[in-house]
Amino acid sequence: LTRQASEYPASKALLRRRAALPNLESLENIPTRSYDLIQLFRHNFKKSVNPANLGLFIDSFIRRSDLQIVRETDPSKKRCVRNFRCHVLLMCGAFSPHLEDTVTMNGRLDPSNSTWMKVSDCGMPLEERPNKVREALYLFLQGLGYAVNQYRRRSSAASTTNDAFKVLQAYRKSFDYEANQLPSPTANPTTTYIHRQEVHIVENPINQHTGP
Repeated sequence: LTRQASEYPASKALLRRRAALPNLESLENIPTRSYDLIQLFRHNFKKSVNPANLGLFIDSFIRRSDLQIVRETDPSKKRCVRNFRCHVLLMCGAFSPHLEDTVTMNGRLDPSNSTWMKVSDCGMPLEERPNKVREALYLFLQGLGYAVNQYRRRSSAASTTNDAFKVLQAYRKSFDYEANQLPSPTANPTTTYIHRQEVHIVENPINQHTGP
């Protein structure tokens, strides 16, 4: 791995310091970390990593340029500086070696549209605390107004689907009842007529379109 990746000059020193495995070190240094997770990552790094791709990744990581973003709290000068216009969620594990980098990054972001979060008792939030990450993303999107709309769409879809199946069930019952009835010559046609409702079952009940 070291021999093939070291063909890229910028990767030699980084590989010596094992900087390619910082999160694995964060797992090893904490006695309460999952032993199975440590062994899984150790196996992946030894067996599943393409050395050439790893060398290219490390080389591009070292040569990356600065974002050149500046925090400006004065509203009249915000348009003159470079920063994110979209909302940003910056998340890092409490035991991650990149924690200080995220603090520095957060200090350069606009506080009006950025959120910094430290996930406790983990070094890699996605692998060790996926439920916490999911909850944080849900609340972040809910703050932007997306999660609530999605919840309403799901609730509307569920209620519409239930109504459609109720109508379909009533239609089938009326059809079976009418099929089993023998015609009576003395019966009034208006009393034996059973109204049938036309039902359109579509894949997405929200976009259901019925004719007049």
